[in-house]
Amino acid sequence: APATPAAITFAAPSGLTGTATDGTITLNWNDNANSEWGYQVENKEGTNTTWTALGTTGPNQNTSLTISSHRPNTVYQYRVRATKNNNANLTLYSNTFTISTQPLIAPTNLAATRTNERDIAFTQTDNSSGETGFLIEYRVAGEFGWAVLGTVGANISSINAPDLFDPATSYEFRTTAFFGEATAPEQFSDPSNVATAQTLFTAPTGLTASPASNTSVQLDWTDNSSVE
Repeated sequence: APATPAAITFAAPSGLTGTATDGTITLNWNDNANSEWGYQVENKEGTNTTWTALGTTGPNQNTSLTISSHRPNTVYQYRVRATKNNNANLTLYSNTFTISTQPLIAPTNLAATRTNERDIAFTQTDNSSGETGFLIEYRVAGEFGWAVLGTVGANISSINAPDLFDPATSYEFRTTAFFGEATAPEQFSDPSNVATAQTLFTAPTGLTASPASNTSVQLDWTDNSSVE
């Protein structure tokens, strides 16, 4: 006898849950339909009362749907529903799932290396997925208080700061992830570890003296510095 075809179902998804980092949320739900064309995904941020449509997935998209560009340290609500026939048919919504993104995660492993007499290069481990950029601060080693060196964009692990420092000086540096406008960030991570680098003031070499006249001497040397 021919096999009995599976019954066509178009039931609402259930069991919506998920996990979060400081910038991404990964959703999972139970796919209870076998005839859907996809799933509509909606969310609300913080105290907002209006649902925002984020888009539609393909069919059977019920595990590990990762959505980026969330605000760190913020509460979100999510719901999904099945759709077919170009949204002419929609199921009821799933349960509403509430989750908070994590606070911004501090960068680690900051290292500072002198690349020239007054040039410093930095490397760091970017541990955050929700930052807008990184704030770089510095001070003369041993002093109190930090001054702003500048900011860089998101996902940066290598930074160059050429010709900005006094020669023959020891400096301390730290970086901090931020979210928001660089001129007025809304959120900061904890600072990174403090890294130290020493600039140089290179001495001349090869000094020679030769008679120039009965009363004068000609001095010659190699200038090894570019910052004197």
